[in-house]
Amino acid sequence: MLIQRLSLRLGYDIVLAGGFSGLGEELARVAPSTRVLVVSHERVRSLHGAALERELRGGGVLPEWFEVAEGEANKSLDTWIDLVGRLLRARPDRATPVL
Repeated sequence: MLIQRLSLRLGYDIVLAGGFSGLGEELARVAPSTRVLVVSHERVRSLHGAALERELRGGGVLPEWFEVAEGEANKSLDTWIDLVGRLLRARPDRATPVL
């Protein structure tokens, strides 16, 4: 369900939506990539990962998961550097969305 689309002068939009319905199709429409990099932590993935993955795959988009540890102690520069390194090793290009 689309709630709102914000058009930016930077050449892309931000889409705010409730739930995952239509997300795979929307990503396939706006990003010429068959993959998406998904950043989450274990608890959120355990609660919502299957539904998100089902929706993405239904739109022809394959998720690649990148988990970070939860908690305030992990909101650090070291965690960010580690995450960016893992994302870069996945070799995304400009068309690869990150959720």
